[in-house]
Amino acid sequence: SSVITFVFAVAIGLMSTGMAADSPEVQFKAAKAHLQKGRYGEAIEILDSLMKDKPEGLDAVELAKVRCEALLSQGNRDEAEKLLTAAINDHKDSADLFGLLARIHFERGRLDDAETAIATALNLDANQLQA
Repeated sequence: SSVITFVFAVAIGLMSTGMAADSPEVQFKAAKAHLQKGRYGEAIEILDSLMKDKPEGLDAVELAKVRCEALLSQGNRDEAEKLLTAAINDHKDSADLFGLLARIHFERGRLDDAETAIATALNLDANQLQA
């Protein structure tokens, strides 16, 4: 499949860094590359696998943010919001997650909820760029 071919190509490029071709880090980089190239389905397939396996060494907040961005790129705001809510329950100290949630609320016209999420993000990190 094209996903396997792409992951393999990314892995070859990263092998010089000492990372194993099937390592979670390589898979995550491949998913981000798919997302940047507009291959959302392929990105989501890899991200779903990583989120299910919960490998050590990957930042769970970053993984949730990238997965959320992939969902938003496909217009799936409901699933993105559910993902963020679950991620926030696990990582209540993440200004990034609250900033992303504020964006979703704003885009959906829920301005009071957006304002609350922005305030939380800024309380956690006054330099939070998304807020």
